[in-house]
Amino acid sequence: MNRPYSVLFLCFVLPLFLQSCGSSYKQGTPAELGEAIYLTLKNNDAEGFAQLYPGPSDIDEILEKQQWEPEKREEMKERMEKNMQDADAKVKSAFLFLRKQMENDGVDIGQSLWKGVDVETRPAKAELELVHLRLFFEVDGKMYSFKVNDAGHLDRGWFINVDPIWVGEGK
Repeated sequence: MNRPYSVLFLCFVLPLFLQSCGSSYKQGTPAELGEAIYLTLKNNDAEGFAQLYPGPSDIDEILEKQQWEPEKREEMKERMEKNMQDADAKVKSAFLFLRKQMENDGVDIGQSLWKGVDVETRPAKAELELVHLRLFFEVDGKMYSFKVNDAGHLDRGWFINVDPIWVGEGK
């Protein structure tokens, strides 16, 4: 069966993934992933942030959940492995970009208080469970947020699928 969104996911999103051996942050639920993302940003922990993405050891599970024919699966596996070669730099860049956007808005996330996460269930892509997250924190009495679209679920927990997006104040 042709799944154009699944192909987009694997061709364009997976290049952002990196090698990871698992995270020291909890990722068992979407809410835990949301808080883990927040904590990595608050603590300026780029390495911890990177571990919230899937890595090479997750490729087979992702491919299995896509339910492709063996030939298509091998083709996509080769693409994914090639794309992961520079994923470390891409994820670090995404982390720094997000922190810079907050800094440009005068937000010191290091002085913030965690306020929670809203979770919106998305239609699954094959067997890959997906959610949208909206993360909230407070600084000096003002509420700020960022969002994570299409966070996915693997056996090891929830992961960042698409780089988080800074939303800003009160939005």
